[in-house]
Amino acid sequence: MPLREAEELIGWLRQSRHVPTLAAHRAWDEPAHLSPARHPALTQVMRELRAVGIRERFTFLWAHDGSGVETWEPDVIHIDRSLRRTTRAPSAVRALADGVMGLTIADVARHEIGHALQFARPWVTRGARFRRLFGDTRKAYRVGNPVDEIARRLRQNDALRNPRYRRMVSVYAATHPYEKFAETFRVALEHRCDAGRLRDWCARNRKHALVTEQLAFVCAWIARLASDPNRR
Repeated sequence: MPLREAEELIGWLRQSRHVPTLAAHRAWDEPAHLSPARHPALTQVMRELRAVGIRERFTFLWAHDGSGVETWEPDVIHIDRSLRRTTRAPSAVRALADGVMGLTIADVARHEIGHALQFARPWVTRGARFRRLFGDTRKAYRVGNPVDEIARRLRQNDALRNPRYRRMVSVYAATHPYEKFAETFRVALEHRCDAGRLRDWCARNRKHALVTEQLAFVCAWIARLASDPNRR
C-alpha cells in the first residue's frame, strides 16, 4: 500500500475521531454535550439489524468525546459527532478503511452494536471456539487511542501487506479480542450475513480462511439471537 494512501486515510481517521474544541462544536451549531443522534446512516444500520432478525432497540447519542458503549448500559451507544465529516471522504479512502477500521457513522454504529450485543450476552466469549477464533477476552485491555493504534500498524508494520493481518477482518481487529469480535460483527452486519457476499468480500480483500470462519461464527451467533432474543 503506497505511503501516501495510508497517510490520507490516517488523516481522515484523525479528522473524524479527535475531541473537538468548544469552538468546533459551535461551528457545527450543536451543543457540546450528549444529545439524541438521528442520522440516515443510523436508520440504515437498524434496518440491517432487522434484516438479520435482531429486534433489539438502541438509543444513539451524539458525543463530543468519542464513540463507544459501556458494559453496564449496552443499549445506549455514543457516536462521535465528528464522524459526520466522513461524508466528504473520497471513495478511495472509504474503500481502504473497510479493511483497516470503520470510517463512517454506519461503520462505527455496526462496530459498537457488536460490542453492545456481546456485553449483554457475555457467555459468547467463554467457549473454546470463540477463544480459538478471536482470543481470550480476559487479556488485559491496553488499547490506546484507536487512530494511534492504526497509524503505528500502518507505518511500522505495513499492515495491509503484512500476511499476519490477513488472518483478521481488519487492522483494528488486531488490538484485542473484544475489538476483533466487534470488527467481525461490523463486516458481517454490513453484508447482512449473506454467505455469498461475505465470501466475495474475503476474496476481494485476500483474507485467510480463518476470517471466513470468524464471520461464520458471528453470523451463527446472530441467528441464535434472532431465534432466542431473550437469552442473556
